[in-house]
Amino acid sequence: MAMGGGGSTYRSADGIWHAAIDIEPDRATGRRRRLTAQGKTKAVANARLRMKLDAYVRKGFTPNSPSPRLMDWLETWYHERAEANLRPNSRRSYENAIVRLNRIAGARRINSLGHKDMAAIQDGLKCYSPKTATITWSVLKNALEAARDENLIRRNPAKMVRPVSGRRRPMKVLSPAQAAELIRNEPDPMWRLNWLLAFATGLRQGERLGLTMDELTTLNGRRALVIDHQLQRVPDSGRADWPLGEDVTDLGNGFWLCPPKTDSGERIVVLDDVMCGALDEWLAIRKQKGVDSPMLFVTL
Repeated sequence: MAMGGGGSTYRSADGIWHAAIDIEPDRATGRRRRLTAQGKTKAVANARLRMKLDAYVRKGFTPNSPSPRLMDWLETWYHERAEANLRPNSRRSYENAIVRLNRIAGARRINSLGHKDMAAIQDGLKCYSPKTATITWSVLKNALEAARDENLIRRNPAKMVRPVSGRRRPMKVLSPAQAAELIRNEPDPMWRLNWLLAFATGLRQGERLGLTMDELTTLNGRRALVIDHQLQRVPDSGRADWPLGEDVTDLGNGFWLCPPKTDSGERIVVLDDVMCGALDEWLAIRKQKGVDSPMLFVTL
């Protein structure tokens, strides 16, 4: 049964009814787009197809549909554009950011968003930490840029204002003397090396705990670390939760070795004599205990 607009309904050999309809081609690529649905009866298949088409209209994907609400566009952009390229922890950050944005301005039509709306969103994010506010603003800006690419809006209003900063909290850091005292008084050789690498090289916790034995190297007679991955804890995750093609290693119990977030995270860190001494002490203890783990830091 023809439905108009290149649509049809038919029953396959297994008795299942299929309904399909062509919709406007993808505005970015020009590729054909087709909605499909199926059911045990013709009526069910058509009803499910109609629900899908209504959702496309609501989200602004058809020529005659109104501009989508921000909450609808964020959902579409996240699932169809962003989600597949995100790591599990980043995925959770994006999802939480979308919840915050929906709470502030989710009901607004994206083609009506202007300077006042951006100011309202920024005001709503001031109660959060700078990192949380920055991530949330980045999600909004990227989603609206995708809407501009789809010709759903003429300009990206998030680019017309200064980025949000959030509520800054005073950060307490150890002085060099305090850091030296901490390292000197640490009784555990493993943790002494860990603290030393943290304060002397600036390696992040995930980079330190993710160090492997094959990252220990010598360059021009100097001992060094080749930083090309980090440790992340992602509970209840599997390989399918990571972006396709991402070089990750499952260490078990929710721990993963994964590449740095950016290319600049891959680097070489040269060790001085003090760090080499602490490293040799820890390697000797590993050897004495018969440790054969590929990870540098292990619990004995």
